[in-house]
Amino acid sequence: VTSELFFALAARLHPLWLRHRPVAGAASPRHYELDDRYFLEWALRAWQWIEASELRDSRSGLFRDGLNSSQCGASSGNDDGANATWTYNQGIVLGGIADLFAATGDHSLLRFADELILAVMEHMTVPGDGGGGSILDQEGGEPPHILVEWACGTCGGCAGDRKSTRLN
Repeated sequence: VTSELFFALAARLHPLWLRHRPVAGAASPRHYELDDRYFLEWALRAWQWIEASELRDSRSGLFRDGLNSSQCGASSGNDDGANATWTYNQGIVLGGIADLFAATGDHSLLRFADELILAVMEHMTVPGDGGGGSILDQEGGEPPHILVEWACGTCGGCAGDRKSTRLN
């Protein structure tokens, strides 16, 4: 998740830096003398690394929480049990992709985001009662799909603080 967060943060900081950088010539600490593309370049490098890494499960298309099998005592290596896929991993990546698209206009990012959303819908939801019709509908029952954390069934489940943020 740290690499995913770094990517998303760099992509988010790019437009903020462009809007709020110090005025040229104003007295400011040296560390504020950054190129306009500084954060964008970090976001692009981080995205390239993520795409080339094994953070994305090749079977499900979902992003893993990490690459270290020590996350789970039941693991025998770099597998899904050790590297669970949580909904927040997908959200972090989607947020970073949205910000990177806004900065670059690269439509391949939108296609990637669409693929990730479809993977989330396929692998991280269960049917609701469908009575709500739309996720935005406030009346009439549950939405058509409800996000769930299947990873709660691996690596010791969802105990302690995870209970408040994960449905299993």
